[in-house]
Amino acid sequence: MSGNHEADGAPYRSSGDLADRLAQDASDLFKQEVERLREQATATMRRAGLGTAACAGAGLCAVLALWSAHQSALRTLERSMPPGRAAATLTVAYTAGAGVLSVVGAWKLREAARTSGDALHRAGEDLTSH
Repeated sequence: MSGNHEADGAPYRSSGDLADRLAQDASDLFKQEVERLREQATATMRRAGLGTAACAGAGLCAVLALWSAHQSALRTLERSMPPGRAAATLTVAYTAGAGVLSVVGAWKLREAARTSGDALHRAGEDLTSH
């Protein structure tokens, strides 16, 4: 054997060769990791897309169920009053329901914001007291 060799018989490499090899290995590792992350993100997006489609389908079914319930209520009211009055009665009932639900929803949102603000304030005090 000619030249300088390590104990295992492999030739010594210059520091430049070693730096090039390290850079190539790091580049290969980075590419593998990016590919792995891309595959994971694609799989996650596919699952999220299927979940979104299922939720949209559920929403459509809910709208159809509400429409059916509306039609049943309207037909029931039309047995005891003229069709125009039955439709107006349902419109008033739906409007009242929407008004009550919007007030309750706004109240709950304000309550949640206040609670969150209080929690953030307490957390800030805890951080500054230590």
